[in-house]
Amino acid sequence: MNKVYQTKFNIVTGITIACSELVRRACKSTATVVCLVTAALAIPTSTFALDCIANTDGSYLVGQNSPNCNNIKVAIVTQSGNASFYVLTRSKLHEQLNVGDTILTANVNGDYTGLANQYTYGVSGGSINAGNLNFTITNNGQTMGLATHHNVDLTAKNVELNITDNYTRGSNSGGNVASYSILAGSFADAGEKDTYNGKYSTITIDKLKINQTAKGGKTQPILNNGIRAMQGAYENSGNGSAGQVIINGDLDMTLTGNRSIGIYVSGNPTNHDTADKVGASGQLTPKVILKGGENTITINKGSDTSALKWDSAAIKLGKTRNTGEGAGILESYGELTIDTTNALEGSGIKMIRNSLLKADYENSSTIIKTGGYALEIGTHDDANSTGQFEQAASHGVKASFKNAIFTTTGTSADPVINGSIGRKDLIFVDQGQVDTVLSFTGDKTDLTANDAGYIINVSGNYTAPNYQFFSNTYDSNGTELGHDAYQGSSVTFNASGKGSMTGLVYKGLVKVEEGEVLDTNVNTVLNINLNDNFTWNLKPNGTSNIAKFDKIELTNGATINGAFDDAGNNKFILKGDVISNGGIINLDNHLHGKYNDILTIDGNYMASGTAMVKMNTLWNNPIVMYDANEQSDILKITGMATGVTKVIPINSTGQENIIDGNIRQIASIINTDPVIYVGTSSNEQVFQGVAHTNGATEVQLAKRKTANGDEYYWTMQIGNLLPIPQVPQDPQSPQVPQLPPAVLIKPKPILSSPVAGYVAMAKVNQEQGLLSIGTLHERRGQDIKFNSSSYNDNNEYAGETWGRILGKHLKQNGKTRLNYDTDIYGIQLGHDLINNIEENGSHNHVGLYFAYTKAYTDFSDKYRAEHGRISHSKRTGKGKSESVNLGLTNSYFSTDNSYLDLVGQFSYLRNKYEARNGNNPHAQNGLSMALSAEAGHAFIINQSDIQQNNWLIEPQVQMVYQYIDLDSFKDKYRKVDQNGQDQLRGRMGVRLAYNQGKAQQITTVYAIGNIWHDFIKPNDVNIGCDRLREKYTSTWGELGLGIKAPLAQNMYLYGDTRYEHDFGSTKRQGYRGNIGIEHKW
Repeated sequence: MNKVYQTKFNIVTGITIACSELVRRACKSTATVVCLVTAALAIPTSTFALDCIANTDGSYLVGQNSPNCNNIKVAIVTQSGNASFYVLTRSKLHEQLNVGDTILTANVNGDYTGLANQYTYGVSGGSINAGNLNFTITNNGQTMGLATHHNVDLTAKNVELNITDNYTRGSNSGGNVASYSILAGSFADAGEKDTYNGKYSTITIDKLKINQTAKGGKTQPILNNGIRAMQGAYENSGNGSAGQVIINGDLDMTLTGNRSIGIYVSGNPTNHDTADKVGASGQLTPKVILKGGENTITINKGSDTSALKWDSAAIKLGKTRNTGEGAGILESYGELTIDTTNALEGSGIKMIRNSLLKADYENSSTIIKTGGYALEIGTHDDANSTGQFEQAASHGVKASFKNAIFTTTGTSADPVINGSIGRKDLIFVDQGQVDTVLSFTGDKTDLTANDAGYIINVSGNYTAPNYQFFSNTYDSNGTELGHDAYQGSSVTFNASGKGSMTGLVYKGLVKVEEGEVLDTNVNTVLNINLNDNFTWNLKPNGTSNIAKFDKIELTNGATINGAFDDAGNNKFILKGDVISNGGIINLDNHLHGKYNDILTIDGNYMASGTAMVKMNTLWNNPIVMYDANEQSDILKITGMATGVTKVIPINSTGQENIIDGNIRQIASIINTDPVIYVGTSSNEQVFQGVAHTNGATEVQLAKRKTANGDEYYWTMQIGNLLPIPQVPQDPQSPQVPQLPPAVLIKPKPILSSPVAGYVAMAKVNQEQGLLSIGTLHERRGQDIKFNSSSYNDNNEYAGETWGRILGKHLKQNGKTRLNYDTDIYGIQLGHDLINNIEENGSHNHVGLYFAYTKAYTDFSDKYRAEHGRISHSKRTGKGKSESVNLGLTNSYFSTDNSYLDLVGQFSYLRNKYEARNGNNPHAQNGLSMALSAEAGHAFIINQSDIQQNNWLIEPQVQMVYQYIDLDSFKDKYRKVDQNGQDQLRGRMGVRLAYNQGKAQQITTVYAIGNIWHDFIKPNDVNIGCDRLREKYTSTWGELGLGIKAPLAQNMYLYGDTRYEHDFGSTKRQGYRGNIGIEHKW
């Protein structure tokens, strides 16, 4: 076991003391320096600039004498030999020291400091302000580039530090030689007391570039540290100012050495709450703030041949050992790129104690490439003086990232633990880290685990067989609880945005302290929250396909992708509860068409909102009815399932709600094997789904209960096997009776929602055409005899113009299952072009009319199903139809009160469908042609010659032929062809009328009764690979009333209303009416 001791070079005394951040107890120097500064503090600050004069070796010791200088000019400086610093400030500096732009080259023999505060105090007004600094330092010992303490702020413009520490003065057996490019805060030889608690010692740099190499040390490598912010190291008191380093521009850091730490922040040891809280005596937690747009930290292995190995890290927040013990804070506002893949042994970010890392600002992003853990929390610190690897339990570690991209090669072993293997996990949380919160946001987040590691591993199950640790356990107030109070970690992992993580997660048992025995009484907790379309791609960890956690919650489109490998055959087990609030469980491969992925949730499943499951299913037409011939992805839940989840099958081209295969409805109605299993039965239909075929069928997800729980399967049918009848056993017969075979109810297919509309729409169009043709008395009312005074020389009447508004409601049920309920409205205008009067008094009208009708129709299915069961709601969709009609009429009236009415009509049709499930074509056009012939003869009863009052009874007959040709079309899933639809409808009826009036002012009131009959059954409708036809009642009765009355000379008002009803076979019920005006010219 390594025992690490460290010494520090004291700038004040010029000697080395055995008192460092790496040792457990603070040590006393062998020499004491007493500085009397009281008198100096009383001297007023200079009100003018006084240039400083360099020493013979090129160095400046500012604040040593009074009056004091406060300005160092722009300079190009070269130092060599025994020079040990460039600029140090002392106690008589009570104002700002200005350092001009400097190019420094120092090639010296021993310890060296570039620009630093030595005895200056911020409370006395001292500070340092530098211009652009370019330091090239080559030395042999302790190194500091820029350093400050005692609340003295140091600011600089662009800084470039090129440091090479080639240590050859000893073997570094105590591991105490260190190089710091930037050092801020109450470090070990700063001499700070509690009067500086609650204050910062801040170094602010516009732009920083560090290229630092540390080599040497035969026993242990040199500590190579780029930026160090610390607090409370002097005499291990925990008092003093907190170091703060602010980089306003870009940071470019490259460290070469086998014990390198890019950014190291720790302090405030009495604070065991969150890192931003103050300590017991007002201490602050040190911090580093990166405000630049591009920040890079690269760590490379060195050329050392030290006997012992050390770990490297790009960022280390927190420390458990004395001398700077406590948490650290890092804020990153721009892009932070970390690369430790070339380190001898290294990781990305290491967080100890209750540290805080915040890299989730608007422009933040973090890219980590490493050979070890990208993020490790709570793992051991370096060995203490007794050789133990000390951990510290903590409360409230927080790390938040935006657009994080983490990868690891998993090749970096722990160099100080004998028997350690590669650290292959992307994020590792050791034991004792209570209430740890890790948050990832941003659409570019990509956390990709090593093939043999986890995305996050929360345990304490360190893999090294010789791993022992020494732990201090505290409560949130800082009270030490002892080693036995050590707890398992509890971690909340949050991820949101359109990013992803790939791999598995794990929570394991912790180990008994200082041993290899797992403690089964201490549990770890891992809760995962994924939100806003974040995706978790499941990928095996070596041969393991099990992810362990307590619960995962998917919100607002977040996805668990169990089909990440496009080759298929993905099989994973999620040990924990899954909560889906609008989340997605995906078993659909990226290239689709794989049907063998299985996801098992070993826990409970709770759904709400728009929760979904997506999967691939292949379903081919079986040779024998009910035989299985299918493959499918499968979801298994060992516990209970609650809520409602929509199951979406996806076909091989990526279309949703489509099942692959050549299944054909109608011909054979089949079920699949279960695609979802739930271990605990419930009365809820938790999983619901609808799939479309390339025919008329709709496939629905149904549920059945078994002894092992609930099974969900795809079905095309409504109906079940009748129970097998019980046969009483003859007590006298020893033979077991033979049971009759089960009786099979003829199954009813589940039809897709649009089917009712596709089948019935042509019938609606026919009703529209028939409504505009109507009967003669509906269209024109009672014929009025002509006045001979209106005849012209050619025995032609001047003409008639007429118009009417019309409407109809009709509800018609199919004999099989498909029904429609329509409301038709329209307007019709006509004019007689020719009116011939024969010598015998008969006359003939020849005219044209224009009609426009619009129909609003609801379609329904008697056997409409949901979840494989007949639903109470039968409605399947609705439609809208427009018909533009042009008609030619020829009406002949004889002198013996007979008439013959001939009509020819041509129509343009436009249909729109709106299925219940939203599956619709855009629109459909069509044409229609109709011919009608109607005849009647009136028998006059009790006529008065004076008044022309009479009763009449008029038998009527009518025959209408209509042909409709609608365009074929393709909706989202299938082609639809309604073929040519023929109709031949006949009518027999009788009209009873009463005429009253004289000359041209006759009022007619009538009643009518009819029997209608359709002689031609509807043709088949082709829907994909299926052919369907619905039969409707063919004979029904009708009753009606009408009136025609004069409004003025040669102007008449007429109206007609009818009621129709079936004769009891299949429902047909409706009513219609119209009102019109006729004018004789």
